[in-house]
Amino acid sequence: MPNFNGTPNVNQTTTIQAMADQLRIHTKLQGFFSVGGIDGQPMLRLCDNVQQMLLTRRMPWKFNRIQMGSNNPAVNPHFFITQQGFQDFHFSGASCFTLINSTTPGGQLPAGGAGVDLNPGVYANGNARIQYGPFNGGNSYGPGGAWQTAGIIFDPVAGSFTVQFLDPHPFQPGNIGTSQVLIAGVVNPAFNSTFTYNQLSQTSQWINSYTMIAIPDNFHIVLAGTPGQSGGISHISATGGVTTVTVSQSTSPGDIMTFTGVTTNSALNGLTVTLLTATPSLVTFTTPAGVSITNGNDTGTIYAAPSGAPGIFNLGWVESAAIVDINNPSFPLPVTPIDAVHRIAPEYTTTGDELNLSCEIDFGNGVVKFRLSEPISTYPFSFNVVYQAKSPKFTSGQSIFQWPDDYSFALFEMLLWQGMRFAYGITSAETQAQAQAAQIALQSVLAAEDREDNIQAITPLRSLMQGG
Repeated sequence: MPNFNGTPNVNQTTTIQAMADQLRIHTKLQGFFSVGGIDGQPMLRLCDNVQQMLLTRRMPWKFNRIQMGSNNPAVNPHFFITQQGFQDFHFSGASCFTLINSTTPGGQLPAGGAGVDLNPGVYANGNARIQYGPFNGGNSYGPGGAWQTAGIIFDPVAGSFTVQFLDPHPFQPGNIGTSQVLIAGVVNPAFNSTFTYNQLSQTSQWINSYTMIAIPDNFHIVLAGTPGQSGGISHISATGGVTTVTVSQSTSPGDIMTFTGVTTNSALNGLTVTLLTATPSLVTFTTPAGVSITNGNDTGTIYAAPSGAPGIFNLGWVESAAIVDINNPSFPLPVTPIDAVHRIAPEYTTTGDELNLSCEIDFGNGVVKFRLSEPISTYPFSFNVVYQAKSPKFTSGQSIFQWPDDYSFALFEMLLWQGMRFAYGITSAETQAQAQAAQIALQSVLAAEDREDNIQAITPLRSLMQGG
C-alpha cells in the first residue's frame, strides 16, 4: 500500500548555487554567498523570499498539489474518518475505524473512528531536519493513562498491539470482540488494512481487519495481532549485504520489522529493517550498517516495528475536498465534492446545508485540525483533502527549489529582481526595470497553469430548477 510522503510532484533540479552563479553573471560578478562573513547570506534569504512569493499566491499550482485520500483507497488511503457528534478532527495522515455494518442483536454499535497518532521520526523540510514524536502525551489533553511513544506499538509477548488516537475514539465495550477494526495510512504497511475491488462486479471490500480485544481508555484500543506481524526466528545468515532470516510468519515485502530476544546475532535487537522479500518461511533485508551477522541457527522474535501516521508538515492552504461513502460496497465509491473554506464557526446540530471543510489549525508538528460545517451523524464518512504545499526552508547552496524546471525562466527573473535590489538598491533604474520583467514572467507562468477550461466552475452540483 502506498504511503503518503507529502512531497509535491515537481520535476525539480534547480539548486540555489546554480541560480547564484547565474545572478553573478547578470550583476557584474556580485557575490551572493557569505557576504560580510554571514554564512549563506544574502542568497538563502533571497531564495526564501522568491519561493515564498511564488507559492503563497492563490494559484492552485498543479506541480505543488498534494492529495490525501481518494474514492479508491487502494491508491491513496490517507483520508480522515468521521464519528457521530464530532465537528473537529485532528489528523496526520492515518485513520483507525469501523464501518457501519458492525451491529449486534441489541442494536447498532458505534462506528467511524479517529486519526492515528504520529510515527516518530525525522521530517526533512528542504534540507532542514525536524525531530518529532507523538502528538498526545505530556501536556496534551486526555486521560491520565500511559501515553505511547508511537501511534501503534506491537507487543510481541501478547501478540497484540495498541493504537493511540489523536481524538477520543467512539468505541464502547460492545465493540470488543464484535467490530472488525480497519487501519489505513500508517507508515508501516504491516498494520494497514487493504481496500480491494472487482471492476467486473463493481463491488469492493476491506480485508485484513482486526478484532478489538480491549479499550484501556478513550484514546487507546488494543487489537489482536495477525500471524504476519510476528514470528519466531530459527536461522539467520547474510551474504552480499543482505540478511536472510528463517521465520514462520506471513509478512510482505515493504513491511517494517524489529527484533527482540535474538541470541547469537544480538546486535539486531531493537533495530528496524524494511523487508526486501518475504515468503511463508523466509524474509530478507539489507544488513544494518555496523552489524556483523554470524551465519547459523538462532532464536528470537521478529515483529512489526512501532509505527503511526506519516504527518502533515507542509500544508500551505486547502484547495478542495470531497466526502466519500466509505461504507458503500460498490466500486467506485460514491464521492461528492465539497467546498474548502478559510474558517468555520462551531455548530452543534445538522443544518441540512451543503457541507464545507476548513483547516482550522496547523500545529506545525505533523498534526492539523480540520473542521466540518456541521457534526456528522452515526453514519461515518471519509473525507479527502487536496492542498497546496508551503515553501520549504533553504539551508545551503545545494537546496533545491520546489519549482518545476520548465518554469525556471520565471524563477530566474524573480531572483534577478531580488538580486538587483541587493546589488544596486531598490530605487535603481535597473532594479525597477527588472521588477517589471519578473512580473511579466510570472504572469506567463500563471497563464500557462490556467490554460484548460474549468467547466466545473460554471456547472452547479444540482439543477438550478430544483429549488431550495
